[in-house]
Amino acid sequence: MFGVIVTLNVISLAMCNYRDERNYVCDGSNTAKSVSQWRYGMWMGSSVPLTPMWETLEASHLYTDFMARVEHRHTWAFAQGSPYYFFGQSWGG
Repeated sequence: MFGVIVTLNVISLAMCNYRDERNYVCDGSNTAKSVSQWRYGMWMGSSVPLTPMWETLEASHLYTDFMARVEHRHTWAFAQGSPYYFFGQSWGG
């Protein structure tokens, strides 16, 4: 009985954790920003954060070649939000 409970908990941990990734694009410079966070629960339902959010910026050639020396303020537009299951390796939506 105890082995069944442990097995179900391990399966639950493996199947119900995901990396929530939200992508944004700057309207002016086409620079991409990705905000990620590991969460436990269901993506469309309730979930609990496991890690703090972290950001990854990917500067576009337009920004690095022409706008890097100019004081440019990014205006972020939401592009896509997706869960990544199976330890962040499989796109889920």
